[in-house]
Amino acid sequence: MAMDRPIITTDWVGCRETIQEGVNGFLVSVLDPAAIAQAMELFVESLELIVKMGHEGHCIAEERFDLNKINLQIMEIIRI
Repeated sequence: MAMDRPIITTDWVGCRETIQEGVNGFLVSVLDPAAIAQAMELFVESLELIVKMGHEGHCIAEERFDLNKINLQIMEIIRI
């Protein structure tokens, strides 16, 4: 996400939390190679989709994983 790349990942704990389906990538069912292939084909057929979703993913990463925001949250939790 930090490198402006869209994501194809499985709908599983630890993976699904980074995806907004159709916005910055695709979630596919676990053990469904046809779904993975279909998602990959969408990217192969559309450079514009790669660019758009990659940019959206980068924006999401900046919002969710900004070091300053995370540090402030930690400081609030431990009451510093």
